[in-house]
Amino acid sequence: MKENNGKAATQRFWKQISAVISITFFVIGLIGVLDVRRSKTTRSRFRRKQQIKSEQQHQINPNSNALRDGIPQQQQFVADALFTLVDIVLTPQSFIANKEERYKGVIGVFCPIQWELHRSNPSKYPMFRDLIEASQCSRQSIRMDLWTAVQQAKSVDAATPARTKVLQLGGMVFHESRCGSTLVANALVASYPDLHRVYSESPPPITALHACEDDTCDESLSDQLLTDVLYLMSRTTTVHDTAEKVFFKIQSIGTVGGLEKIARVFPTLPWAFVYRDPVQVMMSHLPDSRSIQYSNCLRTYHRPTTFYRNLIQRMAPTKSFDTLTYEEHCAAHLAQITESARSVFSSHATPNNNNKGVLINYEDLPQALIDTVFPNHFQISTNNNVISTRILEVCTHYSKGRGKKEEEWVED
Repeated sequence: MKENNGKAATQRFWKQISAVISITFFVIGLIGVLDVRRSKTTRSRFRRKQQIKSEQQHQINPNSNALRDGIPQQQQFVADALFTLVDIVLTPQSFIANKEERYKGVIGVFCPIQWELHRSNPSKYPMFRDLIEASQCSRQSIRMDLWTAVQQAKSVDAATPARTKVLQLGGMVFHESRCGSTLVANALVASYPDLHRVYSESPPPITALHACEDDTCDESLSDQLLTDVLYLMSRTTTVHDTAEKVFFKIQSIGTVGGLEKIARVFPTLPWAFVYRDPVQVMMSHLPDSRSIQYSNCLRTYHRPTTFYRNLIQRMAPTKSFDTLTYEEHCAAHLAQITESARSVFSSHATPNNNNKGVLINYEDLPQALIDTVFPNHFQISTNNNVISTRILEVCTHYSKGRGKKEEEWVED
């Protein structure tokens, strides 16, 4: 016969307690999960409301006839420097000499750029086109006559200087390609993110630099266009922006002809040319033989300029344009870039070495930026350890760190 000492009842009691505790923890966990989901949903809805509010602030009604200071509503965003110039469209007649002595028929495309994205993580938005996409420019852009935009902007700048400001033009970066120029641009942002605005290979300047390439063009009008483009892109609103200086990194092909134009139109503007061992650059451009004809360094081969043909004739007098291999054309393309930079740099050399240009070897990056280029050439102080640390830190990341490529840099 079993002894009835209450042991079984005690076990049943503790089993019931354990079950209650388990159910309680399950309910608490479920509530926590629901709260997290509800919190995420709330935050998501809040961000969406903020986004809609921002879009409504810049809402454009193309049929609106509302005027302020004599400027239509859809153009006021440009005049107030809330929208940034992101592209320009030319016509064959834009630079024909005329009695008004101005370019005509140039269309500017403007949109509100989210510069805070670039300031917070330049490696994630290495090119201006990345910033355009992130700013959803395709949904809220304005197209208008560029000459009109310039006149309206100057009118607002003069009438209400407290509303807009023109950033100081800090310098330009030209390069050979695949040589660390994007790293230089990212370092310009990282050094003083609240004070520096950097355009990395934006369309308007390169279009303006190469706008006058036929016999019908009045070069003074294209010079005027370049000046106006940089003026519009240097404007910002005093309400939302603390930037003080603006820098431009130009596409590699912009060195050919473009660097000489910059040195002539803006003789006091400091510029840098970044270069690298050409063998390493070519290896980066020519991945394999199957797709070699589509390499970036063969763009000039597919659309040769007079300068390019003359360079080939001078460098390879025993060969013709059509007999050169793809590799030789790639080398010629890089040669025209470096030759253009060398020519401008040499022609502007002075006895006291007061050259507005500086040459940066890829092998000297990033320390050269901290030691000489930034403080001595671009007048950017790097004495503060915080500034130099920012520069070195951004240089540890892959300069074109879009998406999954956002990682620490490994030398190739």
